[in-house]
Amino acid sequence: RSLSAACGFATNDFLKSLLARAREDPHCCPPGGWPDGPEVVRDPSKALKRTTPIEHLMSGGAAGAVAKTVIAPADRVKILYQTNEKRSFNWRGVKRTFSTIYHNTGVSGLWRGHCATLMQVVPKSAVTYMTFDSYRQWIFQANL
Repeated sequence: RSLSAACGFATNDFLKSLLARAREDPHCCPPGGWPDGPEVVRDPSKALKRTTPIEHLMSGGAAGAVAKTVIAPADRVKILYQTNEKRSFNWRGVKRTFSTIYHNTGVSGLWRGHCATLMQVVPKSAVTYMTFDSYRQWIFQANL
């Protein structure tokens, strides 16, 4: 979960900052990389004030998709263990499961069923991150 959350929050903040910077000066973005860098973490209200609600939804949905895509192979293996009572968990078995999937279906097999997952994750993440940003801005302004 922590890897997924880290990927999600980093992607969300990066995309909001990128969108805000692109609106201000379309010629400076994206080659600048992380436009606001640590500034977004120290003072999130700057990027939040410069982003529209639609941009919040877009960046949140994309952040959820990136985070879920990063952890999808591990999730696939986890689900195989959860749905087979005869399979006992051990790390050698996990390695063997990854290897078997790769040899039988190629690298794409590790992301099998991922589109269905994204259909659920993207809208949920869009709303979740937008809500998080709204509350974060409210708390920051209230100095709580």
